[in-house]
Amino acid sequence: MKESTITLFDKEKNCCGCSACMNVCPKNAIHMEENKYGFVFPKIDENLCIKCGACKKVCSYQKENNGVIPSNTYIFVNKNKQQIMKSASGGAFSAVATKVLEEDGVVFGAAYVKENGKLTVKHISVTDIAELPRLQGSKYVQSSIGFAYKEVKQYLLQGRKVLFSGTPCQIDALKGFLNKDYDNLILVDVICHGVPSQKMFNQYVDLMKEKHKMNIDDFSFRNKKKGWDISYLNISNSYKNKDIFWELSSYYKLFVKGYTYRENCYYCKYAEQKRISDITIGDYWGIRKQHPELFKDDKWFEYGYEGISCVMINNEKGQSVVDSIGDRVELLPTTYEKVSVGNGQLKYPTPCPKEREAVLDLYNEKGFSAVDKAYFEYEGKNLQRVKVKSLIPTGLKKKVKKLKRKLH
Repeated sequence: MKESTITLFDKEKNCCGCSACMNVCPKNAIHMEENKYGFVFPKIDENLCIKCGACKKVCSYQKENNGVIPSNTYIFVNKNKQQIMKSASGGAFSAVATKVLEEDGVVFGAAYVKENGKLTVKHISVTDIAELPRLQGSKYVQSSIGFAYKEVKQYLLQGRKVLFSGTPCQIDALKGFLNKDYDNLILVDVICHGVPSQKMFNQYVDLMKEKHKMNIDDFSFRNKKKGWDISYLNISNSYKNKDIFWELSSYYKLFVKGYTYRENCYYCKYAEQKRISDITIGDYWGIRKQHPELFKDDKWFEYGYEGISCVMINNEKGQSVVDSIGDRVELLPTTYEKVSVGNGQLKYPTPCPKEREAVLDLYNEKGFSAVDKAYFEYEGKNLQRVKVKSLIPTGLKKKVKKLKRKLH
């Protein structure tokens, strides 16, 4: 029996904006529409809707989390220097993706795409290793899925091996859309804190253009020129390149503090031990405390600057994939408990700060430039300390750490 009216969600916190409903609609009656803060939600065109209910059935977000407890957890470092330096952490994604591409597979992930003069974060597919860097690195923006789930299905039906990476809600959305398991599909989720909107990101990029008097053709949230755990934004074009220490970026600092995520992120059902993918990847934050014995070795001391990942294996397929790249990576056992100490989203969602409403209201009323101004006024004298901290050469920091290591 057809429903007379389709209600996709009753409250905004019950929608993650994954676009599964838009992909599954047989009449293309659903599109994603921004709310006042720029977060996207599905909107039904009643003139096209045939009330079949496919959009309601496909929604994984409003169902129980059917994930599994990881079977193995690893410390992971990609031995390919070029790939690890373009990665946010230890290059786990690029190592797996390279193997898939070498086998004539297809890899899906988030990339910056220039649209109407704006840098948009979208899920795209690549089939050439030369294009892989586009998918590497963290993008602290909710990526636009578009019709990527449909594209994944087409490749799978052709018999191509497909790797799809994304946030846990995007992984579960794809599984709901496909509605069956495929042996030739590898699912990789990233440990997710929450996502700001594309609209807010674009306003921040426009502000950076104005502040630094430059066009911006490329953007990186986690440039590792000065080390893995010392984050710098990087904005660039063909003629100019600018590094910005993360605490001197209002967008980045507000992201880290959890002020700018979409509402459902604070209630995320995937922020727990049960995982929805074949492989879960993330930064191994706090590894120096969890595995101090490693950093007595010069090799691991250097990895501490280049980036170290944590990798959780969630099923036999995931284990088989990681085993197949064993000669390309450094792989050591660790535990979920140790990894989750520095990755709280493996245990619970990001708490919603009391300041979030004020920040978003200011953004809605006056735009991100007003938020940026308020941030720097609020931080005040503290930013002088931050500026000094950002100027300390990486080489000097390494020498101090090496000296401390010898003394202990």
